[in-house]
Amino acid sequence: MDLPTKLDSIRLSIPQVIEAVDKEKVHEEKVKILQMNNHQGLQIFMKAWLHPNITFKLPRGTIPVKNPDNHTGDTPTGLYDIPAAYRWISGTSECERMNAIERERTFMQYADTLDRTELPFLIALKDNDRSAYPGFYDQVVVDAFPELFTPEEQKLLDPNVPKPKPGPKRK
Repeated sequence: MDLPTKLDSIRLSIPQVIEAVDKEKVHEEKVKILQMNNHQGLQIFMKAWLHPNITFKLPRGTIPVKNPDNHTGDTPTGLYDIPAAYRWISGTSECERMNAIERERTFMQYADTLDRTELPFLIALKDNDRSAYPGFYDQVVVDAFPELFTPEEQKLLDPNVPKPKPGPKRK
């Protein structure tokens, strides 16, 4: 069965996609999950999360939000549209032009608009922390979206695919 690789509508939120990939045990199935949920917003999020040279010039840790219980019940799509993320990425002219308070204020205003299920992923993106999702690794994204990283950028990524844990011994 051939799966679609481009979709006009969003099926799953970014947190749902990452959690599905993390829980899946088979590498090829992880790739299919990413390809079935392919969206420009997902690719931007993945690149910013995986690329070691993309760092956010923001304080690490939790984000104080006005409404931490914001939950619409619909598929949250706030992370698909990170408006002007270049304002928070170190080294960009817009980021360097803003003072720290202004940069943090715009980031917190954006965080206030997100669904509560998306906030931990925004924090993980900002802090470049994937430790909570060991089943989500660089090679699965490279295999799902080979055009996302240039060959030079791929050399910066971790090429290892984690070995599956052995199952219980059978008699």
